[in-house]
Amino acid sequence: MHKIIWLFVGILGVSFLSANIASASNPEVSESHSANTLASGKHVDLHLTLNEIAEISVGHGSYLLDATLLLVWNETQTGNFSSISPIVETLVTTKLDERLEEIWHPEFAIANQLSPRQEGFRRLVIREDGTHELTESFRAPLELEPEMPGYPFGNLDLYISIHSIKETIKELSFRAVSFELADKSAENIIRGNWSFSNATMVSNLDHHLGHRSAEGFSAAEFHFNIHHDFADGMQKIIIPILLIITISIIIQVLSSLRFGTNADWRIGGQLTLVLTIMALKFSVADDLPKTHYLTLADALFFVSIIITSLNLLTSTYVNYLFQRRSEAPTIVFETRMNIFLVIITILSLATVFLITT
Repeated sequence: MHKIIWLFVGILGVSFLSANIASASNPEVSESHSANTLASGKHVDLHLTLNEIAEISVGHGSYLLDATLLLVWNETQTGNFSSISPIVETLVTTKLDERLEEIWHPEFAIANQLSPRQEGFRRLVIREDGTHELTESFRAPLELEPEMPGYPFGNLDLYISIHSIKETIKELSFRAVSFELADKSAENIIRGNWSFSNATMVSNLDHHLGHRSAEGFSAAEFHFNIHHDFADGMQKIIIPILLIITISIIIQVLSSLRFGTNADWRIGGQLTLVLTIMALKFSVADDLPKTHYLTLADALFFVSIIITSLNLLTSTYVNYLFQRRSEAPTIVFETRMNIFLVIITILSLATVFLITT
């Protein structure tokens, strides 16, 4: 029986390491590309600089983005706007607003924002060749898609979708040109237990505003892939769950109910572990992604509740047998049941890690 326990602990360790290797050995590499050909009307180049990514919540499907957007256009040119031409004028505050009322300029909205963005610094630079450069910094809570089958391990795709709100896609084309970090360091940009992985830009998407118009509006998306830190997921979810399962199995195997004094604390201990698992799931509920499929964390919680509940029910039944039937056959039944539960636990955990990682 002791060999079975050590085998169980060893397999838990192997599963633990395989999850780490699986999450770290699948880096995603992506390149910038355009979804459609450019429109025949005006063209606006978009340059995005990330200042801060904070309050990332896969449970609520949101994050807070602080960024600076540079919009560049020239009504006499269709592309390759040059910043070499001398600056004629630089406008800010009220003078900028007055000039924008006099000239054509692109107006945009953020498709995946959860509430209106807070505008910060704005500046308009006009160059000699007619190129206009409008810079706007903003802060906004944005929606994210919590697609992380291996949560708490794996990558998360954050994005910002910027679209025109006046001209249709035939009249105006947004082109995502560049993406960068404010101080070239992801560690100072991303708040929380996440690290930067890579970025993708998608241009000239066809965005519809919800009305019945057949024509959409040009949109550009900036995607930045981030990786969830391994240590955080281990401390909050994986280690506590595996520890509870291990304690439950040890109590089940080493505390035979043929000794009457073991009954109270074995049954009471299994009941406590069942309640502990439920309390742990409740405490980390805001950290778990809301998906239509089971993530690694969901599957582990499910398996742990099933295993501890089975241990509780079998302990209760075996205690009943010792009180009502002869001791010899009940000892055999208890031993076989313990072996069966250990095997079921190992197979369940192995299946969870194989399917979700």
